[in-house]
Amino acid sequence: MSGIAQWGLLEDHRLIVDVTVPGGGRDRTGIRAHDARDLLPEDLAVRDGLPVTSVARCLADLAGQYPGRLEEAVREAKRRGWLDVAAVGAQCGRGRPGTAFLREILRRDLTPEVAARSELELRFVRLCRSHGIPLPEVNVWVEGFLVDAFWREERVVVELDGYAFHDTPRDQRRDAARNRALALAGIAVLRYGWVDVTAEAATTASSVIALLRQRSIRRNA
Repeated sequence: MSGIAQWGLLEDHRLIVDVTVPGGGRDRTGIRAHDARDLLPEDLAVRDGLPVTSVARCLADLAGQYPGRLEEAVREAKRRGWLDVAAVGAQCGRGRPGTAFLREILRRDLTPEVAARSELELRFVRLCRSHGIPLPEVNVWVEGFLVDAFWREERVVVELDGYAFHDTPRDQRRDAARNRALALAGIAVLRYGWVDVTAEAATTASSVIALLRQRSIRRNA
């Protein structure tokens, strides 16, 4: 975890520092030692002048220790251009715990998650994945507007309304004008808030699937 934090892929607020040393060493107050006998030259790097394990090795270690934060770290590595899929895959081949989940994440197209700029957008992408909805383009320009999610062939937009940006009369008038402009361009718009994407996820997924299916049938008619 300390290596992941050193690379800036995740924040680490723990009071324990993980250190990888030959033979494993001994734990000390605030320091947890890990065995380095299986380290290869390609597992080593330097970050901000400090020796650290490579991004690939850090992700493989994280998979076994903190799998709940693995997808976030992989996503951030991809966003920064540091995700070497082959190198991470080689780490998985060493039989470490958690690497089956890591392989599964590597097989995904993480482009929508990387493009997401808010927790609500990220949760909507996960909603699409979990309900078998084709993944949309995220945060793309459509007819002069930056939209949250877009299915290009079906010409469907989903806008995700966080309270901070959509709760005043002025915001609502702006959103209405935006909807009209997109409708005139032949684009259908659905708007969802936090509750729709979380507590009402199944209902939201059903409405998205229904509209995509309807637009697909119309396009192919």
